[in-house]
Amino acid sequence: MSDHTWPSPDEAYASAPHIDDELDWLNRDANDAYDEDLDRDWYLRNAAVLDRIALGQPTSERACPDEAEATAVLLLDLDQAPRGFDARAYVRQQYALWARNK
Repeated sequence: MSDHTWPSPDEAYASAPHIDDELDWLNRDANDAYDEDLDRDWYLRNAAVLDRIALGQPTSERACPDEAEATAVLLLDLDQAPRGFDARAYVRQQYALWARNK
């Protein structure tokens, strides 16, 4: 995917685990590490799960679009990607690339 190919949420998250399972993994990993020990995969997966929750995918958790946007911008900054990108679309693109290559 080029920098401007933004997959739809359905395309990006087609192989994603159930949101509750992903949240369990994120919480376990965060509890086992200090913030400085969390890697890019953790931040990407966190941004992706908040995006999915904000999109209304089924889960017992809630996230507002502002929270998903702020977390997506954090990933943009972590990756040193241009702030002109649609941050949530960037998360979807990066998640799709990550899922394909994991």
